[in-house]
Formats: sequence, C-alpha cells, structure tokens
Amino acid sequence: MSYCVGLDSSVKLTAICIIDDVGKVVMERIVASGPGDIGRCIEEIDGEAGRTGLEAVPLAPWLFGGLAGRGLPAVCIEVRQMKAFAKASPIKTDRREARLIAQAMCIGLFKIAHVKTGYSQGKAGANDRLTIFTTNARREHAESVWARVTALDTLRSKSAL
Repeated sequence: MSYCVGLDSSVKLTAICIIDDVGKVVMERIVASGPGDIGRCIEEIDGEAGRTGLEAVPLAPWLFGGLAGRGLPAVCIEVRQMKAFAKASPIKTDRREARLIAQAMCIGLFKIAHVKTGYSQGKAGANDRLTIFTTNARREHAESVWARVTALDTLRSKSAL
C-alpha cells in the first residue's frame, strides 16, 4: 500500500499527516523539526511512502536533503498555492495544514518548487569568497573615496593661494 505524507514545518516542531491511497488518515503526529525525527516517524508505517510533501519554507533545503538522503520521495511545494487551499478551511492549525498537504500529494494538486541543495549553491568556501569579495570591494571603495577627497583638498589648497 502506498501512502502520501504531508509535513507542516516550523523551526521547532513539524506536524506530520500520513494518508493512505483511499484518503483515510493513517497517522498524525507532531515531532521535532529534524530530518532524522521526521524520517523515523514516516518509516514506522507499514508500506511504501509515496510522495512526501513539504512547503518551501526556510528549513526546506535542510529537510528536503535529509529526507531524500533517507530514500524518501520528498517534494517541495509552493507556499502560495497551499495558502489558497488553506483559505477554504476555517480552522488554521499545523496539523490541519499537514493534512491539506498530504491530500494535495494524493490527488496531485500541487506545484513543485525547486530546492537548491548545499552542493548546488556551492556552500563549500562560499562564505570565504563572499568575505573576500566584500572586503576587496570595501577597500576599493574606500581608496576611491580617499582619492577624491585628496583631489578636492589639493584643488582647494591651490585655489586658496
């Protein structure tokens, strides 16, 4: 049996909803927001996890990479479309949004958002390159400003004679 999983993540906690292929809720839980905790919870079910949907939030690259690393079929979806679905629901809770995401995964009513992994962003040494760039840019800017000030001072002093 194949299951669809919906995740509504915040910084500390993630609401998980797992729905079977008939639309029946199999499991609803709230766990710590970490790929290990979420992965263990999803792996507890008997059967195969189909799509695992999570919204494109700041934690998405980390969670997506961790879940994909565990072999779970993670799909990052656009937040705007899910917000439109959530408007139809009078009750706004993390648990309810996780259920909406799981239902969207089951019926295929979602838009995939691209997730940039650490490798694709070139994280290895990126901060060093950025620091060097900004330091060089600041130094060049300071030197050009100093050259202009010196030139103005030279012009002022010559005009005073």
